[in-house]
Amino acid sequence: MLALLAGLLVAQKPILVLADSVEIVGYQVKVYSLALGETEEADVMGTRLFLLRDADTLVALGDDEWPFLFLDKDTGEDIDGDGNPDLVVVMAGEDRMKLVAYSLAPVGPREIVFSIPGWAEIVSYEDVNGDGVPELLVADTRVAGFEDLEVPQVTVALRKTRGGYWEEYPEAYTEYYTSRLEGLLTRIRMEANPFKKRAYATAYAAYLFHMGKTQEAWDEFLRLSEGDETLLMKLKERMLFWEEK
Repeated sequence: MLALLAGLLVAQKPILVLADSVEIVGYQVKVYSLALGETEEADVMGTRLFLLRDADTLVALGDDEWPFLFLDKDTGEDIDGDGNPDLVVVMAGEDRMKLVAYSLAPVGPREIVFSIPGWAEIVSYEDVNGDGVPELLVADTRVAGFEDLEVPQVTVALRKTRGGYWEEYPEAYTEYYTSRLEGLLTRIRMEANPFKKRAYATAYAAYLFHMGKTQEAWDEFLRLSEGDETLLMKLKERMLFWEEK
């Protein structure tokens, strides 16, 4: 998809069409549609976001990996607890999404750096267990594209500790993880393609791993992947001995 888009951009001139403009605590947020061609009737390819103030300071713009950006529903909330409202942006790629946030401090916007595990990529900020306290949902990048399999995105819930770090606490999210396991099991039972079965089995094992059920994760992967012990060894190495590149 992205290769095709790159080719189209060479052939046609991209333009930005203003789609919306809103003000958040003195900051002017302008949302543009990216189109191909030289008129406003050109084909719209998606939406990119700019955060502007005074001298049109550019805060967020897509790239080849994350071509589209969208304002999130939590924009305006104070996610990092610094007393300033935050601008929350969802970045969309070819087959995955992630979230970035900016604190709208009086001295100017700054990107929020979350203290999260090195394998984690933020997907959203929401209350997933109904306790009234939002969590960070992060994607486990260790299994993304594992052995060239189309592994569904594995989303892990993190909660904020007193020290400001975001850590796993699986006991609080049993229902959340169980629903993901049930959905994957249904897909595995209905899937005839062995490669897709292995992809789903990888995600299934990863969720069990994040629930603290390590041995069950390996046993279930072996069962669902029809006894692929070589792939299991590679998955163990990826999950247990992964180092941030």
